[in-house]
Amino acid sequence: MSERTGGETRKKILDAGKKLFSEQGYGEASMRAIAGEAGISPACVYLYFKGKEALYLTLMTEWMDELARETKSALDGVQEPVEALAAFIRCSLSFAARQREIIMLHGRAAGFAFASERKQEFFRSRRAIIERIVAEGVASGAFGPCDPAAVAKVVFSTIRGYVFAMMVEDDALYAPDACVELILNGLARRNGV
Repeated sequence: MSERTGGETRKKILDAGKKLFSEQGYGEASMRAIAGEAGISPACVYLYFKGKEALYLTLMTEWMDELARETKSALDGVQEPVEALAAFIRCSLSFAARQREIIMLHGRAAGFAFASERKQEFFRSRRAIIERIVAEGVASGAFGPCDPAAVAKVVFSTIRGYVFAMMVEDDALYAPDACVELILNGLARRNGV
């Protein structure tokens, strides 16, 4: 099998897994059904992934890595904390809108312990980025006095709320600029404060 064919087959399996996990949930999707969706034999699927857990973990890892890269790119060269926080929020929401299947997959498999530690680590790193931006904003006077760690949790939870609302309704609350405005207005330094 050529490297190109192998890469194409792997992508077909990942795409099929993403689709079926998001539609059926982790528990209901089977490797046989994923193979059928990909148009290949179940034995071929097992050449690429040891099992359903390995396939799921690969999808989650690729998703997290891609979001981390996009976030880094969105923040590169941004010096002002207000602009940095706005870029972080817009990047997060835009990514989620483009990756709706992965968000569905994540939501439906949220209780599975095998991926929980990796996801928690990833989410902690996301909150740390927000906390750093807020701390810089407080230090520069761009944001009013606040606890950057507490604010990071609130901002992160607000973003997650927007993202998970997309799972329920296609257009539910999806307005990145409205989210940015809401959060930045809450952080804005007020005269005399």
